[in-house]
Amino acid sequence: MNSSNKEFYFLDEITINTLKVLIDILEKSSLSSIHYEQESNGVRYYVELSKEPRNYLSSKNFSSTPVSDQESFAELIPSSPERISEKSSLYWVRSPLVGTAYSASKPGASSLVNVGDHVTVGAPLLIIEAMKVMNIIKSPVSGCVRKISFSDGHPVEYDEPLLGIEATA
Repeated sequence: MNSSNKEFYFLDEITINTLKVLIDILEKSSLSSIHYEQESNGVRYYVELSKEPRNYLSSKNFSSTPVSDQESFAELIPSSPERISEKSSLYWVRSPLVGTAYSASKPGASSLVNVGDHVTVGAPLLIIEAMKVMNIIKSPVSGCVRKISFSDGHPVEYDEPLLGIEATA
């Protein structure tokens, strides 16, 4: 391999075999997703394998900026807000990944949002920690927070409804 191609060659045979094994495990198990992270030459590679199809939106509603000083290459794309039923006026912000949900930016700090708070598009709603990386989840709609369905410091699953927002026009 010549030196000009070396910078683009990051998946070695061991990594490729590891990914094949992870895909095989995912296909043969009842798991819904697998997260894999590897660091090589100071660069962290993060892969998320999922059985569920994703609904991709513009990344303007998501920040992959870690809350701490950690470096992160995790890219998360939020699920689209959706109405829980035809009669409901609430849009549900769903978890874009498996992790631990936090209502505040650090222990002891006040919650980012509370029931009754008005939020705008892009306002931080909560933080989900996954693989030691803190990911800020931002509001995809403007409106009033009517329901919070996650418990601070507890695990959340992929696509789990987290907050119900009554959208404003």
